[in-house]
Amino acid sequence: MLSHTILYVIFSSASIVTTIILAFLFWLRRNSVGAKTMCVLMSCAALWSFSDLLSALSSNIHLKLFWDGFSYVGVVIIPVEWFVFSLRYTGREKLITFRNSVLLSIIPLITMLMVITNSHHHFFVSKMLFTRIGELNITDPIYGIWFWVHTAYSYLLIVIGAFILLKKLLSQPKIYKTQSTLMILATFAPFIGNIVFVFGFSPIDGFDPTVFSFIFTGLLFFIGMFRYKLFDLVPIAREAVIESMNDLIVILDPKHRIIDINKAALHSFGKIASNVIGSHVSDILGSKSEIFKNNIIKSIINDKLVTYEGNRQKIYDFKLSPLYDTKSKFSGYFIVMRDITDLENAMRELEESKQAAEDANKAKSRFLASMSHEIRTPLNGILGMSHLLSSAKLSEEERIYLKSIEYSAGSLLEIINDILDFSKIEAGKMELEEIAFNIKSLMKDVIDTFMYQKNEKGLKLETKIADSIPDYIIGDPVRIRQILINLIGNAFKFTEKGSIDIRLEKAGEKGNEILLQFSVSDTGIGIPKEKIGNLFESFRQLDSSTTRKYGGTGLGLAIVDNLISIMNGNIRVESELGEGSKFLFTIPFKLVKSYQLPAKEKEEENRDLELKGEILLAEDNRVNQLLTAKLLEKKKLKVDVVENGIRALEKVKEKDYNLIFMDIQMPIMDGFEATEAIREFEKQSGKHIPIIALTANATEGDMDRCFSSGMDDYLSKPLRPEKLYKCLDIYLNK
Repeated sequence: MLSHTILYVIFSSASIVTTIILAFLFWLRRNSVGAKTMCVLMSCAALWSFSDLLSALSSNIHLKLFWDGFSYVGVVIIPVEWFVFSLRYTGREKLITFRNSVLLSIIPLITMLMVITNSHHHFFVSKMLFTRIGELNITDPIYGIWFWVHTAYSYLLIVIGAFILLKKLLSQPKIYKTQSTLMILATFAPFIGNIVFVFGFSPIDGFDPTVFSFIFTGLLFFIGMFRYKLFDLVPIAREAVIESMNDLIVILDPKHRIIDINKAALHSFGKIASNVIGSHVSDILGSKSEIFKNNIIKSIINDKLVTYEGNRQKIYDFKLSPLYDTKSKFSGYFIVMRDITDLENAMRELEESKQAAEDANKAKSRFLASMSHEIRTPLNGILGMSHLLSSAKLSEEERIYLKSIEYSAGSLLEIINDILDFSKIEAGKMELEEIAFNIKSLMKDVIDTFMYQKNEKGLKLETKIADSIPDYIIGDPVRIRQILINLIGNAFKFTEKGSIDIRLEKAGEKGNEILLQFSVSDTGIGIPKEKIGNLFESFRQLDSSTTRKYGGTGLGLAIVDNLISIMNGNIRVESELGEGSKFLFTIPFKLVKSYQLPAKEKEEENRDLELKGEILLAEDNRVNQLLTAKLLEKKKLKVDVVENGIRALEKVKEKDYNLIFMDIQMPIMDGFEATEAIREFEKQSGKHIPIIALTANATEGDMDRCFSSGMDDYLSKPLRPEKLYKCLDIYLNK
């Protein structure tokens, strides 16, 4: 039979080893809620067991008493740490303040002081007796009053901690209830052993079963950690993360049974936890549970789940993930569902709104095309007839009237062009050219167009182009012209006396790119500083009196700002009310290589064209018929006029024409249909008659549509004689 000493050493050593291993395991899980606290608690238990063993083995009375006293370092800390652990584990960590920690530590600190100084007052141990257990001399103290104060305090903390755990965890799923039961039993084993010893119920006098009960504590904690995921699945983590989420959380075991579900999911599915836990997933997911018919799902599944509550449809974003334990063994599924009903409804409404906006935009485009045609058609007649009339013998008074007609028609055309340009910019369909052009010639041409206004108003017009500016640059000359005409036109509009100054300077050069700065200054009415920010807003002018006095649509500067922005430039304004304004804008351009220089253009307007041939004009408007026919007859060309596409097709079948001018919008058969029919007829004859579109439509896509129908070129109304004659030269003198 083993001696009492050996048995005592074996059980004490087992208790020491058990508590040290537990402290180490808790330290490995130190990131889990409460694990660090439990690590301290187990370290104190190991210290208690170790001190108790050394005391039992010591033959020296003073050394024995020292180790008895040293064991109280662990004894006084364990109840406090247990209480702190119960608060942390159940989510009451906010109660662990510095003040409360100090209050909790008062009695343990006094106890340690009493233990150390007991020989002077005997308040803790009034008398020390010794008991023999086999070969061992065991201390058997008679306790003083402070020992009972400390014991009552310790027992109170242990009982309150256990109560906190029980109260919190009774409402948790089964796995957490099991965890709490194991922890309470593990803690109460030494607690009960201590009660047995303190109150004299130990079967052997002087034998303290408290230390040996730590072996049972260790066994329960081992089961908890390796069987029930103690500190891997923590109730407070579930409470803080899962229960507080608005998302629906469902956890399944490998057999697709529900083992956990949060409140949001219970509420959404109208279920009670006690009726759901343990049931099959199909009880809540319905047809979506069909995905579990396959074997283990190894990848994440993202899908949508649609449910119905009466007539109300609910849509969820459904995400399923397989779960694996620390040994990579499949252990179930984690399902997260988010209610996206409102989002889906909003997306559907947004899509409907987008479609409505697109339909409205198309309707606007059709309206602009129609209005453009309806306004440009009579404008074509006005400007064309004015051009013909200007070559007639007129009195000075009649010539003044004619100039007024041309100016008014030009103003109307400018407004139409602004609206169409703004529409293109707004739709993101404004396309820029990248061609070589002479910037100095362009500036001169623009300024020349304002000489009449300069003389009429008696203003001084100054122009300066820096010597460092190259002759040719690459960009869009049409849009640069448009920007300059708009800004210079505004300067003339708002300046009654003084001068207008136009400058072009180099702002920088890098590699193959040059940055040019244009400026237009005037001595006009100026702009209030607080209203400068509104200048470039669409349909916006300074005030209603400006519109009444000076006119305009409020689109010019908005178009200028957008065009400059599209060309990667910027514009700014300097102005003082009553002292004039200065508009400065910079735009980057590419420099021209020698091989990119444009060929010298023909001066079509100033030379007599030698043309011959027969022309077919398809045009339904009487004024435009007369105008175009007169312009063609001035070049000694023979012209046949028809009023619709049907008649044009008939004439092509009757007679060979050298060129056809085709209006787009005509009754019975329009220009597109007529062109397609003529091209079909030409397949039989093997001929190809050039067809030039004449259209008042000027929106994006008109040119493409003309070419796709089989037309060769495109002239927009109002028809400019120089462009008409240039077109004739190209197609009749090939």
